[in-house]
Amino acid sequence: MRIVLLVSNDCTPCHAAERLWSALCTEMNLTLQIVGTEQHEGSALAHRLNVNSVPALIIDDRVVSVGVPAIEAARTLLATQIPRA
Repeated sequence: MRIVLLVSNDCTPCHAAERLWSALCTEMNLTLQIVGTEQHEGSALAHRLNVNSVPALIIDDRVVSVGVPAIEAARTLLATQIPRA
């Protein structure tokens, strides 16, 4: 599973989203990649997935969250995305 948080340097909510998603991914033993829209990879990803707002959480090339959700909602969202063994 590939988890990417798409952010922008000048986006205040993005800083809160980075803290939230980083903490939850650590708690759930998941790897989070943080990519800025200022980088070529981030810009290309935003364009390809038609992302117009950040922060945006992308799991396996699907936008699953935009903005900064409440921690329990974020935890539930991640738990539902983890593949079952």
